[in-house]
Amino acid sequence: MSNHHTTNIHKQLDSIDIDVGGTFTDLVLTLDGERIITKCPTTPHDLSIGFIDAIEAVADKVGLSIEELLPRIGILRYSTTVALNRLLQRQGPRIGLITTEGHEDAILIGKGAQWTDGQRVAERRNLAIQNKPHPLIERSLIVGIRERIDSNGQVIRPLDEEDVRRKLRTLMDRGARAIVVSLLWSFMNPEHEKGYARSFEKNTRNTTSALYRW
Repeated sequence: MSNHHTTNIHKQLDSIDIDVGGTFTDLVLTLDGERIITKCPTTPHDLSIGFIDAIEAVADKVGLSIEELLPRIGILRYSTTVALNRLLQRQGPRIGLITTEGHEDAILIGKGAQWTDGQRVAERRNLAIQNKPHPLIERSLIVGIRERIDSNGQVIRPLDEEDVRRKLRTLMDRGARAIVVSLLWSFMNPEHEKGYARSFEKNTRNTTSALYRW
C-alpha cells in the first residue's frame, strides 16, 4: 500500500481511521471528499506515540497542524492487532486470577462453548477426542479468597481483607504481574470488589488489576 493515495469520496463525514499493528500504524484521513493514506512506525513501548505521529504526518500532508485538523474531524475510529497478537503468541505479563474460595477450578473446567465452538454435533458429543485450549492462566496462579455473595446480592460470608492481602502476595511471589478478579454474583453487589480494590491499592506496586463480574 502506498504512503499517499487520494480518491474522491462523496458526502462522507470527515474522519480519521487508525490501525495500530505490530510494525506500522496505518492512518486513513477522509477530508473534504478526499481520502489520504499514510503510515508511521509503531512504537511498542508507548502506542500513543505512534498514534500521534501518524496524525501529525497526515496533517502535514494536507498542510494543516493537528490543532487545525482535529476540530474538522467528525469521527475517529481506532483499532489494533497488538492485543490480539499478544494473546495468540501468549506474550505479555503473567496473569493471576482471584475468585471466590471454592471456585478456583471453574474457569479450567469451563462450559462446553469454551472449547467446542466450530465443531460438528457428533464431535462435541465425543468427549474422548476433545482437546481444550491451553489456559491463559495456569492453575498455580489461581487463588480463592474468603468471601461469598448470593444471587440476591446478600453477603453470606464477609470479605476477609487479610486473606486478600495474603493471596495477592502469593500471586506476586509466583510471578503474576497482572491480576484478574472474578467474584461470584459481584454484579449484584460490588461491595467485595470494592474491598478487594482497596487492598490492591494498598499492597501492590507495578501490578495491574481488572474486575470481571459474573
